[in-house]
Amino acid sequence: KCLNEEIELSFMIFDINKFKGINDNYGHEYGDKVLRNLGEILLEQLYRPKDKAYRTGGDEFCILMPDTNIIGARKFAHRLYNKISEKEFPWNEEDKYVQSKTKYPYKPNHVTVSMGITSFPLKSKIPKEIYNQADIALRYAKIIQGRKEEALEEQGQNAYDDLPLPIKVYEGF
Repeated sequence: KCLNEEIELSFMIFDINKFKGINDNYGHEYGDKVLRNLGEILLEQLYRPKDKAYRTGGDEFCILMPDTNIIGARKFAHRLYNKISEKEFPWNEEDKYVQSKTKYPYKPNHVTVSMGITSFPLKSKIPKEIYNQADIALRYAKIIQGRKEEALEEQGQNAYDDLPLPIKVYEGF
């Protein structure tokens, strides 16, 4: 389907950082709780009925935002990121499953995400390219998150907090 270039549309993909570490260290049942809670946060943040969120598999989600330019999408991403970061996910000692060799650098009740964003027609003139563009931006956001995690391990929370958020807009990398 061809979109009219007068329509602005933004698209975002995000996933949970180190989700494998959650499943491996705290069990798949706890991982499912995290996914349900994250889904609830996401739905609470979608104020407009025309905005749609989807779980695309595993720990990956996408959001389609019609009539939203890249500036609005970035604002939404920051708001959603902060809501997820502030959330204390339900955690009980009985949720503990096994200590795994898979590293999880956060407390079990803390989850972070990385986000990739693109828009039509600003970043793409071809609507079917927006998924790939957001996915590329997500990969760059994951690099940012990796740097944050290195800083957390080597220098502590302040160094982690001083680095930019793992929210990346597609720039034609």
